[in-house]
Amino acid sequence: MINNCLWFADYNKGNVAEDSMKDTNPDRRSLTPEELFSLGAGDIAYVKPMVVSGQSFYLVCAADSTPIILAPERETAFAAARQHELTPASVH
Repeated sequence: MINNCLWFADYNKGNVAEDSMKDTNPDRRSLTPEELFSLGAGDIAYVKPMVVSGQSFYLVCAADSTPIILAPERETAFAAARQHELTPASVH
């Protein structure tokens, strides 16, 4: 368990239905806003530096922008993402 962090909720990996990503048009594939928003759901976590009340933190969000954790150090944020079986990616 990662300590010294603010956990937003119990985060469970989501699953995107495979049927929603099937190409119905052989010439091109258009994603709905919902499909585009769900890309990386359950696989990727975004780590973003931020300042709260004058202190630096790292916010870890799911691909759909659901906040998972606010960590005091970047390494802790990446460890928290991996603990949830997510691949962390930095966001600037």
